[in-house]
Amino acid sequence: MYKYYIETSKTESGILHLILKAKHQDNMISFAPGQYVCISFVKNGRKSPYRCFSITSIPGQNTIELGIRIGGVFTDSLTQLPRGTEIDILGPYGDYVVDKKLDEYIVLIAGGIGITPNMSIIRSLLSSGNKLPILLLYSAKYSSSMTYIDELIALTKKYSNFTLIPFITSEEDKKLDIKVVNGMIEKSHIERIVNKDYLTNTYFICGPKLFTTNMTTYLESLGISEERIITESFSESSQIRNISGRSISKLTYMASGALVLAGIVSIGMLDLVRYVPKHLPKVTSPAPASASNSIDNQSNTGTVSNTNNNYQAPVSRSS
Repeated sequence: MYKYYIETSKTESGILHLILKAKHQDNMISFAPGQYVCISFVKNGRKSPYRCFSITSIPGQNTIELGIRIGGVFTDSLTQLPRGTEIDILGPYGDYVVDKKLDEYIVLIAGGIGITPNMSIIRSLLSSGNKLPILLLYSAKYSSSMTYIDELIALTKKYSNFTLIPFITSEEDKKLDIKVVNGMIEKSHIERIVNKDYLTNTYFICGPKLFTTNMTTYLESLGISEERIITESFSESSQIRNISGRSISKLTYMASGALVLAGIVSIGMLDLVRYVPKHLPKVTSPAPASASNSIDNQSNTGTVSNTNNNYQAPVSRSS
């Protein structure tokens, strides 16, 4: 566990931009761009459950930045926490990470708040001088709801290896200084827009579950191999992450179930040891009288070890 505290907290267009600073310089979290963390805090003397959010900042700093869509008790409480509030952090988690040795051209496909892990990837690669070509397809209902859009447009003007194509599914209610596509991201868009060697590109998809499923289906229908598709999906409201198809909450229930089962087995073993007679009676064989076989008295000893399992799965509950 890492101890951080709130350095700055700013709300903009329904998104909380939370910057957390390490409490101890020798205990800072080390993460790869694209990963997420689980956080908890104490309010009114009660510790909150852990919730998971993507890191949007660059590694190697004494601060980390989280981009959080506000909606629900937990996120509402976060907006009310004063500067200096201590935050417990678990992690980092997730495989939504670029492999600089294998990935030669990356296509980031983001839906709504799914832009957050991509911000860490984009910021990190571009600021480091890495010339890896990056194409971002960013979909949102309204242009005004496109978090980080002004920064992303500015990055396209600064770095020649970064391309941004915004998709507006409803209305461009905020005029953007870049050409936009009206409508949803379709299979035909992917075929036309991406690099001509699209079969060897690596695709990163992050957004609501349905969005992620649709994008994955499009890519697979184009013949793109499973190894080239990296996904992360979550609920828009609770932002619960899915890891290999199993949400964190399900993993927690599975771990709890395993502990309960282990407890039942242990109790059963204790009962068995308690009620098995320690001295078995002699048994006479039906052999001739001159020859008799007997079973020596035996003592059955059972040893049951009670292991303290300290495993703590990252917990994320819906609001």
